[in-house]
Amino acid sequence: MPVYAKIPPTIEAQYVARTVGPALSKGLAEIVEKRPVDPVEYLAHYLYKYVENRRESQKEQENALLVEKLRIEKEEEEKRQEEMRREAEELRTKEEELRREKEAEERRKKELEELAKRKEEVANAAPALPSLAEEEDQLIEFGETKLHQQAAVAGANLTILLKENYSPAARNSQSKTARDIANGLGLADNVRQIDEYIWELVAQENYKHLTDLIVLGFNEIFSIIEARYGNADQMRQNGLVNQAEQIYTILPQVQQKLKEIRHHVETNDLDSLEKSADKKWLLYLRDEKGRSPLHMAIEKKFLSVAVFVLEKCPLLSKLNDCNERYPIDYLKNIDVGSLDEKDAQLYEILSQKIV
Repeated sequence: MPVYAKIPPTIEAQYVARTVGPALSKGLAEIVEKRPVDPVEYLAHYLYKYVENRRESQKEQENALLVEKLRIEKEEEEKRQEEMRREAEELRTKEEELRREKEAEERRKKELEELAKRKEEVANAAPALPSLAEEEDQLIEFGETKLHQQAAVAGANLTILLKENYSPAARNSQSKTARDIANGLGLADNVRQIDEYIWELVAQENYKHLTDLIVLGFNEIFSIIEARYGNADQMRQNGLVNQAEQIYTILPQVQQKLKEIRHHVETNDLDSLEKSADKKWLLYLRDEKGRSPLHMAIEKKFLSVAVFVLEKCPLLSKLNDCNERYPIDYLKNIDVGSLDEKDAQLYEILSQKIV
């Protein structure tokens, strides 16, 4: 059994054995296999190439490590930049919120000052209410009226009541007009009397009264008129050109205007309401429950809107709804303790103005 010499324990010997040993073994194996003419020169060339390949492999590994290091550093830098951008955006957002809060606080202080001034003016001066003669046509009684009661009686003379200023637009607690009641009971003669009253207004070209009925929510007026006079084209063909224009063009425009005003009230859009309510009488509109804009605004606690419509039309405080409830009744339902400072002052203004 052959005996192999041990590798000397010196550092140099160990390094050579570890680095050159495998290459030398492979080189000698190739010499045995290929049997070159000059084995020494072949071995020297083999070892040289081995060292070159090893150096190249090590360089590639170092380059790969460097590339990976640069990639990690780039990712870390991108994360750092993204974090800086996020912090900057948060700072801008916070500054913008503080700016808006400051502006809102300044507006609130200004509004409170204006409210305090208005409150003092109200306390020191009696409200200038228009005389009843100026707007008496708008003070239509809603709820159960004599016209409703007689509409349910066969053979009743409704024409007299209509001429006594009982409005066919008034609605009872079920939101029904006198015509609805008569129609529901099959009292055709009572329905006819109301329709004839409308037809007579057309014949007299009493467009103010027809407009008032639209303001009061009596929208079936169009079907009633069409049943007698026909549509717009038919009225023109019969020589009723002006009537057709008034009824089928002007009145629908009024109807649309009233719809816009009601929307502004119900959405608390005071700016739009101020622009739309250019004519005072538009604010006397009534909905299917007999509520005026003042009822609606108070019910929704839109007190800025309520103050506006009341100051523009003080007599709104005297209008009742279908259940015979007045704006003051709606106001009493508000829990004053639940109001903020601004609305609490508006509540006091309304309490003093509504009588």
